[in-house]
Amino acid sequence: FWVKNARITKNMAIKYSFTPWVLLTVIFSAVVPCLRASDLEYETAALYGNSESMAYYYTTLMVGTPPQKQTVIVDTGSSILNFSCSTCQDDECGSHMDKHFEIGKSSSFENLTCSDVPQCPKCSHSQCIYQIHYSEGSSIYGTYVRDMIDFDTNAQWNDGVDYEFVCNSKETKLIKSQEADGIMGLNSASQIIPKAYEQNPNIDHNIFSLCIGHKGGYFNIGAGGPEEELTDVQWTEYQGSKQYEVNLEAVTIAGETHQLSSSDFNNHKPFIDSGTTDVYLAKPVYDIVSEAFHEYCKGETKCLGKKSQRNQTDCWLKPEEISEEVFYDSFPLLEFTFTDVKHEWHPREYLSGFSGGSKSLRCLSIQVYGKTILGGTFMKNHNVIFDRTAKKIGFQKKECLAPVSDADHDSMIEEILARHGPPIKPGEDSRDKDQDENAGTGNNSGEEETVKEDVEENQQEEERQQQNQEEEEEEKKTEDEEEEEKRTEQDEKSTEEQQQGQEEEEEKKTEEQHQIQEEEEEEGKKAEEEQHEEENKNVETPEEIKVKAPSSNGTTTVLFVIGAVAVLAIGSAIYACRDKCRRTDGRPNRGAFELQDRIEDSMSQEEDLGHPSFQFSQGRI
Repeated sequence: FWVKNARITKNMAIKYSFTPWVLLTVIFSAVVPCLRASDLEYETAALYGNSESMAYYYTTLMVGTPPQKQTVIVDTGSSILNFSCSTCQDDECGSHMDKHFEIGKSSSFENLTCSDVPQCPKCSHSQCIYQIHYSEGSSIYGTYVRDMIDFDTNAQWNDGVDYEFVCNSKETKLIKSQEADGIMGLNSASQIIPKAYEQNPNIDHNIFSLCIGHKGGYFNIGAGGPEEELTDVQWTEYQGSKQYEVNLEAVTIAGETHQLSSSDFNNHKPFIDSGTTDVYLAKPVYDIVSEAFHEYCKGETKCLGKKSQRNQTDCWLKPEEISEEVFYDSFPLLEFTFTDVKHEWHPREYLSGFSGGSKSLRCLSIQVYGKTILGGTFMKNHNVIFDRTAKKIGFQKKECLAPVSDADHDSMIEEILARHGPPIKPGEDSRDKDQDENAGTGNNSGEEETVKEDVEENQQEEERQQQNQEEEEEEKKTEDEEEEEKRTEQDEKSTEEQQQGQEEEEEKKTEEQHQIQEEEEEEGKKAEEEQHEEENKNVETPEEIKVKAPSSNGTTTVLFVIGAVAVLAIGSAIYACRDKCRRTDGRPNRGAFELQDRIEDSMSQEEDLGHPSFQFSQGRI
C-alpha cells in the first residue's frame, strides 16, 4: 500500500512497518513484569475464627478440578495438610463445615503409592499410611494423595499448586468434633508455601504471614504485606528443622525484667505455634511469670474485678460500673524479649473470654506445661511474618481486621457453632504437635517423627486434660448463675433476718405467756394455801381438843372417868339383855327405849354443863 501510493521503496516500507511493533514489544516486555512485581507479588486469603468460642483460626482452600471448598486450621506447629475425604464415613470422621472431599468428582485427583512418597513411614496395600497423635488425645489416620490446591484469594492469576496431602479415613476426639474440615500444617518442615512459590507465578517469595485479630484476620502468601507497610517490622532468627524455634531471653512484667536461661525451658526451645490456642510455659518460666503477675495484682487498683478459676486458669469478672479500657489498664503489660526483638503482649490479647461463661469474664491465656509454646493468643494483633528463605520471623504490631465486618463474622461463627454442636473450650484445643507415631511427612526432609521422647509429657497432659474436664464438670455454673447465687444468698440472708426477728418476737411472746402462766399458777397456789388455812382453822385437831379440854380441874377429871365407866356399864347391860327386853311378838320392848332416852338426856345435860360430849365416831375419843 505504501509502495503503491506513497511511492517509497519496498525496503523502506518493510523497515518502517516493523518499527512500531518492535517498540511496543520492548515497552510491554519491560513494563508488565514490573507491574506484576509491584502489584501481584503475593496473595491474601481471609482468616476466620477466634481464640474463645472456636479456639482456632482457619482459612479456605479450593481443592481439585473442578474445585471443592475445604476449610483448614492454619497451624504453624505441624507440617501436613489433611482433611476428610469421601472414603471416610461420618461415624469415623465426623461432620464438619463442608462435605467430605469427593475424590471421584476431581479429574486431577491421584492416589499415591508408597514409592511416590519419599521416606514413606508405613506402607499398606501399596498405599502410604499417615498417622498422628496430638497431646490432648486426638488422632488422625489416613493415606497420602495428590491434587490441585488453590488458596481462596481474589487474585486473577491464581494457578494453584499440585500438592501432596492426606485424605483422612479416621479422626478421633477434638479433630473429629471440630468445625473446620482439616488442618494446614505450616511449620518449617511444611512444603506447601515453597511449592506455591515454585509453581505459582503470582507468588514471588518463599514467605507467608499470619495477621490474627480478635475476630478473624488475614493470611498473606508470598510476602508479609505491601512493602511500604513493612518498615516497622522487628526480625529475629529461628532455628529448628520442624518448628519455628526462637531464642527467648527475658520476660518483663510491669517494667520488672526477669532474665531467662536455657535450663528454664526444660531443654526444649520455645516455638511459635498458631494451632495452639493459649501460651504454655515450662514450669520454671511459668513460676516466674505467675509470681510476678500475682504480686502486681495485690495493688488496690490493680487487676480489677472478682477473681475466680476456670480449668485451673485465673479469671476476672469485669465490674459493670467500669469501662473495658479501665478494666484492661488495671492489668500489667507483658514483654517477651527475643534476640533483636521486644514483643509486647497487652492485656486485651492475653485476657480471653471464656466460652460458655459470662461475656464480662476474662481468663488468663497462660498455662503451665513441659514445653514453652507461644500460641495463637501470643500472635494476636500482630502481623507475624515467616521468611522461609532467610530463616527469620518478623513481628509487626498491627490491627488485624478480617475482610468481613465484625457483625458478619460473628453471625457466621454463631451459625457454624449452631450446626456443629457446643464450642471448644479454651485450653482444650492445645494442639502441641508432639510429633506423630509411625508417621512421616511426605513433603519435608524425611525425618521420621516420633512421640516416644514425649510419652511422659503426653501422660501428664492427658492427666491435666482429664483433671480440667473433671473440674469443668464441677464448675458448670456460669457467672450469671453465680450472680443468681449472690441474689439468692441475699434473699436467704434477709429471710433469715426476718425469721430471726419472728423467732425473737415469738420467744418474747412465749416468755410473756410463761410469765403470765407462772403468775397465775402462783396466784392459784396462794389461793389454795389460803383456802387450806381457812379449812384448817375451822377443823379442830386432837391437840386443839386437848388444849380446850379442862385439865386444871381435878374434879372434872374424876367426873369424866366416872361418866365413862357408867356409860360402858349401861351399854354392856343393854347389850346383855337385848333379848330379854323384846316382846314375845318380836317387837322391841318399850322399857329399853325409855332407858336409852334417859341416857341421851343426861348426856345432853352434861354438855350444857361444859363437859365433853362422848361420841363414838372414829378418830375421836
